[in-house]
Amino acid sequence: MATTKQHEELKALRALYTDNEYAKVILDDFARRANRQNTTGVEQIMSRLRSVEVPKWSVVKLFRGLDEQGYGRFIVGRRGGESRFVWAANAIEVAKAAQGEDLAITSLSEPETAETELVTHQFTLRPGMSVKIELPLDFTEKEADRFSQFLRALPFAN
Repeated sequence: MATTKQHEELKALRALYTDNEYAKVILDDFARRANRQNTTGVEQIMSRLRSVEVPKWSVVKLFRGLDEQGYGRFIVGRRGGESRFVWAANAIEVAKAAQGEDLAITSLSEPETAETELVTHQFTLRPGMSVKIELPLDFTEKEADRFSQFLRALPFAN
């Protein structure tokens, strides 16, 4: 039996579902999927649902709402990175609950949410010499600051 808090959370999720026609289209798409995702990009959703022409603002609004409700974290893309939603709950179950199904929403385990896609970056250090580095897709500004401090601490050749 669901608690009052769970009822309120479901009520808020279902309100988000009915908030605009695009939120409904997006969540309906998630509900039809066979495999859940750990991370969903804004552009990925827009491309997947291109026949409906889902506007970017509606995807962002939905992801911000899901973030506020604790189903994951919305990350704004910076430095060419894509804005995305990192799921803390099973996306398919969230979508089905939003549609009205009575089911428990599973939280993702820590190891699954810790898995991060890596992106290879190439930097030309000097003419004829490039350096490659793999960084997480959700690399943050704070991590960039820490990494730059690490680089500054490396010994220099005399």
